[in-house]
Amino acid sequence: LSSSSAASDVYKRQPEAWAIQTGNKAIVVGVADTGIDVGHPDFANPDGTGTRIVAAANFVAGSSTVQDGDGHGTHVAGTIASTTNNNSPTGVASVAGWNRGGVDVKLVVARVLDNNGAGTTDGVISGIGYLVNQKVNVINLSLGGRGNAAPQAMIDVIKRAIDAKIVVVAAAGNDNQSSSGTSKFYPANLPGVINVTAVG
Repeated sequence: LSSSSAASDVYKRQPEAWAIQTGNKAIVVGVADTGIDVGHPDFANPDGTGTRIVAAANFVAGSSTVQDGDGHGTHVAGTIASTTNNNSPTGVASVAGWNRGGVDVKLVVARVLDNNGAGTTDGVISGIGYLVNQKVNVINLSLGGRGNAAPQAMIDVIKRAIDAKIVVVAAAGNDNQSSSGTSKFYPANLPGVINVTAVG
């Protein structure tokens, strides 16, 4: 399949996945990224009872806000958990399909990247630790960097997450390089992390 036809097939099949979700099991997803647009209508509960952003903290030096000035974190959180079928003029249908009777997804946000999408390793590690402490079910890390080895503090915090039964998902990078030898992409290449890549 070409990348475009494969993506199209995934989106066509998404309603089938929504249809087999049962019950109302609350899932909390932690997103470590550029923050989130806290007032975006797609993060409002469909019944009008507030927002599904249940907690947020900033780990970018020299800043005190979780508001997303870049857009990437909001995009990622929207792909995961935006409210579906709510007539929002600016939103998308998320993977979770919240208001179709499926999984009730809540979001915890760690702003670890600045308005240019840049951050420090220490900030990312602190943000992951915050998400672990918040007892999320899943941590999404659409970020990373290359190196000979991950810092020990990152190895430790990822292990702490996995030991706490948190599903950790991380990007493989967008630089069209293999992730082997002395050029691995972290934290995606750490043991127990679901390493996500793409085609096209």
